[in-house]
Amino acid sequence: RAESSQDTMISVSSVIREVITQRCAAKQPIPQYNVSRDAGLLLNRERFASVLYHLIDNAQHATANNGTILVNVNCDDAQLYISIRDTGCGMSAEFISERLFKPFDSTKGNAGMGVGAYDALHFARQHNGQLLVESTEGVGTTFTLILPLH
Repeated sequence: RAESSQDTMISVSSVIREVITQRCAAKQPIPQYNVSRDAGLLLNRERFASVLYHLIDNAQHATANNGTILVNVNCDDAQLYISIRDTGCGMSAEFISERLFKPFDSTKGNAGMGVGAYDALHFARQHNGQLLVESTEGVGTTFTLILPLH
């Protein structure tokens, strides 16, 4: 399908709102989101939505129903920042360095393919961006997707 590979100008906040309200609303905790400054990006909307969904879904799996997940969007003149912060179980430095970004290594049994973080990192690099992760076991995790504004 030629259309699916085409990049279009998208509003970052509208894609995030759609992912949260349509794909992530069935699971607790429902993410809150805050848009400090929105941006338009030229990219594949479906792929971008899929990457966001996997990161938010992973946060929901890691976080108790009474925990919180906050998705924050901001940008400066050069870069867009999307952070996904949860109050979940967190990850050890060893897990982050050895397993987090390996495809098909899932902590969710057979339920997940284990490609979410790997796919997000690959997506960020394809767009000359970064995916940062900070995590403390028992406290939570923050993934920050940084993409250049063209």
